[in-house]
Amino acid sequence: MLIFPIRHHSPAAAIQVGRLIRERRPRAVLIEGPADADRLIPYLLDHATVPPVAIYAYPADRGETPPVRTDGHSVFYPLCHYSPEYAALKTGDEVGAILRFCDVPASVTLAWPEVSHEAEGAPDVSEREASAGDPYGAFTTRLAAKAGFDNFDAFWEAAFEQACGGVSLEEFIGAYGEYGAKVRSFGRSGDERNRDDLRERHMAAIAGEIVRSGIPAEEIVLVCGAAHAAAIAGWFAAGAEMPELGGGKETELALVPYSFPRLSEHLGYGAGNRAPWYYQQVWSFGGDYGAASRGALVAVAQRLRRRGQIASLAQEIDANELAAVLAGMRGKPAPGVDEVTDAAVACFGQGQPAVVTEALREVLIGEELGRVTPFAGRTPLQTEFYATAQRLNLAVVDAPRQILVHLPMPKEAAQSVFLHRLVAAEIPFARELQSGIGGGGRMAQGGALAGLGRAREKWELCWTPSTDAGLVERNAWGSTLAEVCVRLLRKRLDDASRIDEGTGVLLQLALCELPDPFPAALQRCEALAADSGSFPALARAVFHLDGLLAYGAARRLPEGQLGELAGRLFVRAMLHLPTAANCADEAATEVEQTLTPLAELVRKGSPSAESGVFWDGIQTVAAMDGCHPGLRGLALTLLEVDGRLPPGELARRLRSWLAGGDAAANARLVAGIFSLHRSTLIRNRPLLAAVTEFLLELDVDALIPLLPAMRRTLGDLSSAERRYLGETLGGVLGVESGAPVSLSLSDLERALLVEADAAVAATLADWRDRYGIS
Repeated sequence: MLIFPIRHHSPAAAIQVGRLIRERRPRAVLIEGPADADRLIPYLLDHATVPPVAIYAYPADRGETPPVRTDGHSVFYPLCHYSPEYAALKTGDEVGAILRFCDVPASVTLAWPEVSHEAEGAPDVSEREASAGDPYGAFTTRLAAKAGFDNFDAFWEAAFEQACGGVSLEEFIGAYGEYGAKVRSFGRSGDERNRDDLRERHMAAIAGEIVRSGIPAEEIVLVCGAAHAAAIAGWFAAGAEMPELGGGKETELALVPYSFPRLSEHLGYGAGNRAPWYYQQVWSFGGDYGAASRGALVAVAQRLRRRGQIASLAQEIDANELAAVLAGMRGKPAPGVDEVTDAAVACFGQGQPAVVTEALREVLIGEELGRVTPFAGRTPLQTEFYATAQRLNLAVVDAPRQILVHLPMPKEAAQSVFLHRLVAAEIPFARELQSGIGGGGRMAQGGALAGLGRAREKWELCWTPSTDAGLVERNAWGSTLAEVCVRLLRKRLDDASRIDEGTGVLLQLALCELPDPFPAALQRCEALAADSGSFPALARAVFHLDGLLAYGAARRLPEGQLGELAGRLFVRAMLHLPTAANCADEAATEVEQTLTPLAELVRKGSPSAESGVFWDGIQTVAAMDGCHPGLRGLALTLLEVDGRLPPGELARRLRSWLAGGDAAANARLVAGIFSLHRSTLIRNRPLLAAVTEFLLELDVDALIPLLPAMRRTLGDLSSAERRYLGETLGGVLGVESGAPVSLSLSDLERALLVEADAAVAATLADWRDRYGIS
């Protein structure tokens, strides 16, 4: 048996393995890949399949409840045109050979812990990055440095991809085999080493089965990673039997599209393929790096010109000549990735990498997306996804694209529903960046409620192989996106333990335009409401329901039931507010963030918010003992702004509390007062007089701990707000605007001020280091 050692996604190895199979015309070709994926080989070879594609394996669940997708237990086996495994399949098919995958089944790989997302079943000889304490990494780093290269990828390209591209088959196999043996000497330990042994025995045993079927060993070619070649040969010579694989997981396999960005190490798969598009050109030119590099530089110039940048023909010629000179200086037969990069930066970017970074990324990495033959059978969800994306003019590419969706436009409204359904189904494709008009305050930002009450949405779209993987897996939940969303949202509703979780599901049902499950979901929310005693959860639920009420008619929602539930929840929330306000700092932040939007509902006269109940609760918080100082300050501000305090009452209460509280509590109180409507409060002279008097009466030792909190409270004022604050303080201190100020200080007072200034600087530095405060 001839074992052909390779590096995954290597153009040189792909060219040589194709050459070998055409010359030897073996009767059987075995390829490192999951043995249970043999049925997918005809689809891989179908003329309608265009790499990059991937065999995708994920655990099946035959139970009544479909599984929730977990990224930690799935495996991609990616293949591109110049993957030696794919080249072996294509040329083996040409000569009529039996084709089989010979690595351990994916069902076994999935049962192993810490499964990689990318081809655990097909490890590369350089898949581990160099790092301190990693003997293999140290070896590759020293090897590259000894040869005069900055990194291992550059060394590999020169010493193997270019130098071995035109050698004889025997020389190629010898060079790759020798390198693989060196790599094996830095092999893994423990469980990882056991896995490698198991896989190598399995590949040798498959070859033994082929021999026992009547095909002579000399008519078998086995294609595998170079690090495994010697071990497989040893097991085969020893007549290895099929190893005991242990219990594997019931597994589903599918052929899905892949992309060049996913093959690139920049997005997580560094199998010696830092420039997928560039190496595709190398493959297309039969290994001619000179031609590929010239084509790449022309492509960079074209992309720069499309961006309105200068990239002349003379610069293209200069860049090509510079790339050739650099290759010669580095001892390379022809320019490669590094020479193309350096020449583009020098000639097109005038030495500024940022000028050409994006164009280089497009040329070296590329954005190609593979296609899978229809005969492989797309799942209904895949069919719906691609058909709907095409109908709605949504680009399906492996590069981020941002779009604005204007909801008054019917077609764009349909885009919104489609994208929200993908989000609800947890299909990785769309991410909402922001919503436009409406949304209703801080509580809604970034949440589902931001999808209501606005005229437009901003989305970022990006297809990845995980998109198709998710569509394949979610097929167990239904044959349409709507059906999948209904089942998933029902499950989330059943699992909900808080009322805001339940109303959050109601929001998603509305955004996804799924009215049928709404009555049952509303009943579930009624049950959750009866058991809810958390003010933040109740407040969020009220806000959710108020948003739904504003658009209930358009979304065919039961407005009567929603309104009644919202009103009851509002009353319950305000009844629980005093208890919630007696809390520590961590809980106070959540209470503040959920109380403020309720005040906004009251201000705008929402039918969900009963004004009397709200202000009774706020009055209680403002006066109660044990209340968190920041929340007391917020309550006082709400009362002051709404005109519910007599003139000067806010300053009087503040003066009284500041006189009796400790410094830390006083700082929180002041911060709470200025947490809302600062532009109004900084003009309130009695209020600022009380704060100023309190601060001036403090000793330096008591003042210093307050300063970081005061800085967080007032440190981000706008220039106009600072001017107003200065004018108000001038009135408090009796200093007219623009009048010169003269201070007569004794030497002792000056020394104390210098000491205080140093202490303040040290305190602020400590807070910056501890809390990341700028």
